[in-house]
Amino acid sequence: MKSLAVQPAEAPIARMWQSVIKRLALLLTTAFAAETCNMAIKNVNYALLGVGGVGSALVDAIAGARDHHLKTYGVKLTACLVADSSGALVAKGGLDDAALQGAVAAKAKGEKVSSLEGAIAAADVAEAVAGLGPGTVVVDCSATDATVPLLISAVTGGQKVVSANKKPFSGPQADYDALRGPASCGRDDF
Repeated sequence: MKSLAVQPAEAPIARMWQSVIKRLALLLTTAFAAETCNMAIKNVNYALLGVGGVGSALVDAIAGARDHHLKTYGVKLTACLVADSSGALVAKGGLDDAALQGAVAAKAKGEKVSSLEGAIAAADVAEAVAGLGPGTVVVDCSATDATVPLLISAVTGGQKVVSANKKPFSGPQADYDALRGPASCGRDDF
Protein backbone atom coordinates (compact mmCIF):
# COMPACT_ATOMS: atom_id res chain seq x y z
CA MET A 1 0.00 0.00 0.00
CA LYS A 2 1.35 3.41 -0.97
CA SER A 3 1.63 6.09 1.62
CA LEU A 4 0.31 9.49 0.62
CA ALA A 5 2.75 12.30 1.24
CA VAL A 6 1.14 15.30 2.86
CA GLN A 7 2.07 18.57 1.20
CA PRO A 8 2.49 21.71 3.24
CA ALA A 9 -0.48 24.06 3.16
CA GLU A 10 1.63 26.60 1.27
CA ALA A 11 2.23 24.32 -1.73
CA PRO A 12 -1.14 24.97 -3.43
CA ILE A 13 -0.69 28.70 -2.93
CA ALA A 14 2.82 28.59 -4.39
CA ARG A 15 1.54 26.66 -7.42
CA MET A 16 -1.26 29.19 -7.87
CA TRP A 17 1.18 32.13 -7.89
CA GLN A 18 3.51 30.30 -10.30
CA SER A 19 0.54 29.88 -12.61
CA VAL A 20 -0.38 33.57 -12.29
CA ILE A 21 3.19 34.62 -13.10
CA LYS A 22 3.35 32.37 -16.16
CA ARG A 23 0.01 33.73 -17.36
CA LEU A 24 1.13 37.34 -16.91
CA ALA A 25 4.27 36.70 -18.94
CA LEU A 26 2.18 34.96 -21.60
CA LEU A 27 -0.36 37.81 -21.65
CA LEU A 28 2.39 40.37 -22.08
CA THR A 29 3.74 38.39 -25.01
CA THR A 30 0.55 37.31 -26.75
CA ALA A 31 -1.09 40.71 -26.40
CA PHE A 32 1.18 41.82 -29.17
CA ALA A 33 1.78 38.58 -31.07
CA ALA A 34 -1.01 39.29 -33.57
CA GLU A 35 0.65 42.58 -34.45
CA THR A 36 3.96 40.84 -35.11
CA CYS A 37 2.96 38.10 -37.54
CA ASN A 38 5.49 39.41 -40.05
CA MET A 39 8.10 38.82 -37.31
CA ALA A 40 9.35 42.37 -37.40
CA ILE A 41 10.68 43.03 -33.94
CA LYS A 42 8.19 44.92 -31.80
CA ASN A 43 9.44 46.56 -28.65
CA VAL A 44 6.85 46.44 -25.87
CA ASN A 45 7.59 48.82 -23.04
CA TYR A 46 6.17 47.96 -19.66
CA ALA A 47 5.93 49.54 -16.23
CA LEU A 48 5.88 47.15 -13.28
CA LEU A 49 4.05 48.17 -10.11
CA GLY A 50 5.05 45.89 -7.28
CA VAL A 51 8.39 44.11 -6.97
CA GLY A 52 7.49 41.72 -4.16
CA GLY A 53 7.01 38.00 -4.64
CA VAL A 54 4.83 38.13 -7.77
CA GLY A 55 6.55 41.12 -9.38
CA SER A 56 10.04 39.75 -8.85
CA ALA A 57 9.00 36.34 -10.20
CA LEU A 58 7.57 38.09 -13.27
CA VAL A 59 10.88 39.93 -13.81
CA ASP A 60 12.68 36.58 -13.61
CA ALA A 61 10.18 34.89 -15.97
CA ILE A 62 10.48 37.65 -18.57
CA ALA A 63 14.29 37.68 -18.37
CA GLY A 64 14.40 33.89 -18.58
CA ALA A 65 12.20 33.77 -21.67
CA ARG A 66 13.59 36.87 -23.42
CA ASP A 67 15.10 34.91 -26.33
CA HIS A 68 11.97 32.79 -26.69
CA HIS A 69 9.72 35.88 -26.89
CA LEU A 70 11.98 37.44 -29.48
CA LYS A 71 12.42 34.34 -31.66
CA THR A 72 8.87 33.01 -31.41
CA TYR A 73 6.81 36.20 -31.38
CA GLY A 74 9.21 38.92 -32.50
CA VAL A 75 8.51 40.72 -29.22
CA LYS A 76 11.10 42.39 -27.04
CA LEU A 77 9.73 43.18 -23.57
CA THR A 78 11.45 46.23 -22.06
CA ALA A 79 10.99 47.32 -18.45
CA CYS A 80 10.94 51.12 -18.38
CA LEU A 81 9.72 51.52 -14.79
CA VAL A 82 9.84 49.32 -11.70
CA ALA A 83 8.02 50.62 -8.63
CA ASP A 84 6.97 49.81 -5.13
CA SER A 85 4.94 51.99 -2.77
CA SER A 86 8.01 54.09 -1.92
CA GLY A 87 9.13 55.10 -5.41
CA ALA A 88 10.46 53.82 -8.71
CA LEU A 89 13.39 53.33 -11.02
CA VAL A 90 12.65 54.80 -14.44
CA ALA A 91 14.43 54.75 -17.80
CA LYS A 92 12.42 55.56 -20.94
CA GLY A 93 14.86 53.55 -23.04
CA GLY A 94 14.58 50.62 -20.67
CA LEU A 95 16.15 49.54 -17.42
CA ASP A 96 19.09 47.19 -17.79
CA ASP A 97 19.14 43.78 -16.13
CA ALA A 98 21.42 45.06 -13.36
CA ALA A 99 18.87 47.72 -12.37
CA LEU A 100 15.99 45.23 -12.48
CA GLN A 101 17.87 42.65 -10.42
CA GLY A 102 18.95 45.42 -8.03
CA ALA A 103 15.32 46.32 -7.39
CA VAL A 104 14.38 42.66 -6.91
CA ALA A 105 17.32 42.07 -4.54
CA ALA A 106 16.53 45.21 -2.54
CA LYS A 107 12.91 44.12 -2.06
CA ALA A 108 14.02 40.61 -1.07
CA LYS A 109 16.14 42.19 1.69
CA GLY A 110 13.20 44.28 2.89
CA GLU A 111 14.50 47.51 1.39
CA LYS A 112 12.50 50.03 -0.60
CA VAL A 113 12.97 50.88 -4.27
CA SER A 114 13.28 54.53 -3.23
CA SER A 115 16.54 53.62 -1.46
CA LEU A 116 18.18 52.71 -4.78
CA GLU A 117 20.38 55.16 -6.65
CA GLY A 118 18.44 57.22 -9.17
CA ALA A 119 15.01 56.32 -7.79
CA ILE A 120 12.15 58.79 -7.93
CA ALA A 121 9.70 59.43 -5.09
CA ALA A 122 6.29 57.74 -4.88
CA ALA A 123 4.60 61.09 -5.55
CA ASP A 124 6.23 61.16 -9.01
CA VAL A 125 5.41 57.61 -10.13
CA ALA A 126 2.04 58.35 -11.80
CA GLU A 127 3.59 61.16 -13.86
CA ALA A 128 6.51 58.91 -14.82
CA VAL A 129 4.14 56.14 -15.95
CA ALA A 130 2.11 58.63 -18.01
CA GLY A 131 5.35 59.91 -19.53
CA LEU A 132 6.08 56.47 -20.96
CA GLY A 133 3.35 57.17 -23.49
CA PRO A 134 0.49 55.34 -25.18
CA GLY A 135 0.96 51.65 -25.84
CA THR A 136 3.00 51.06 -22.69
CA VAL A 137 1.79 48.06 -20.72
CA VAL A 138 1.26 48.86 -17.04
CA VAL A 139 1.59 45.65 -15.03
CA ASP A 140 0.14 45.75 -11.50
CA CYS A 141 1.68 43.09 -9.28
CA SER A 142 1.06 45.03 -6.11
CA ALA A 143 -1.44 44.03 -3.46
CA THR A 144 -3.20 47.33 -2.94
CA ASP A 145 -6.07 49.37 -4.29
CA ALA A 146 -3.85 52.47 -4.11
CA THR A 147 -2.89 51.81 -7.75
CA VAL A 148 -6.46 52.45 -9.00
CA PRO A 149 -6.01 56.15 -9.90
CA LEU A 150 -2.75 55.41 -11.72
CA LEU A 151 -4.30 52.48 -13.62
CA ILE A 152 -7.34 54.56 -14.63
CA SER A 153 -5.00 57.31 -15.88
CA ALA A 154 -3.04 54.69 -17.81
CA VAL A 155 -6.18 53.40 -19.54
CA THR A 156 -7.44 56.88 -20.40
CA GLY A 157 -3.94 57.77 -21.67
CA GLY A 158 -3.89 54.91 -24.17
CA GLN A 159 -1.80 52.51 -22.13
CA LYS A 160 -2.69 48.86 -21.56
CA VAL A 161 -3.19 47.39 -18.10
CA VAL A 162 -2.36 43.83 -17.03
CA SER A 163 -2.93 42.92 -13.41
CA ALA A 164 -2.30 40.12 -10.95
CA ASN A 165 -3.81 42.43 -8.36
CA LYS A 166 -7.52 41.77 -7.89
CA LYS A 167 -8.17 44.81 -5.69
CA PRO A 168 -8.52 47.42 -8.45
CA PHE A 169 -11.15 45.24 -10.13
CA SER A 170 -13.14 44.33 -7.04
CA GLY A 171 -13.81 47.83 -5.74
CA PRO A 172 -16.49 50.31 -6.76
CA GLN A 173 -18.26 49.66 -10.07
CA ALA A 174 -17.20 53.10 -11.36
CA ASP A 175 -13.52 52.15 -10.92
CA TYR A 176 -14.06 48.83 -12.69
CA ASP A 177 -15.84 50.55 -15.58
CA ALA A 178 -13.06 53.13 -15.88
CA LEU A 179 -10.42 50.39 -15.87
CA ARG A 180 -12.24 48.51 -18.62
CA GLY A 181 -12.27 51.69 -20.69
CA PRO A 182 -14.63 52.44 -23.55
CA ALA A 183 -15.30 49.53 -25.90
CA SER A 184 -13.88 51.57 -28.76
CA CYS A 185 -10.44 51.96 -27.14
CA GLY A 186 -9.02 48.87 -28.84
CA ARG A 187 -8.48 46.89 -25.67
CA ASP A 188 -7.40 43.29 -25.83
CA ASP A 189 -9.69 40.88 -24.02
CA PHE A 190 -8.21 37.49 -23.21
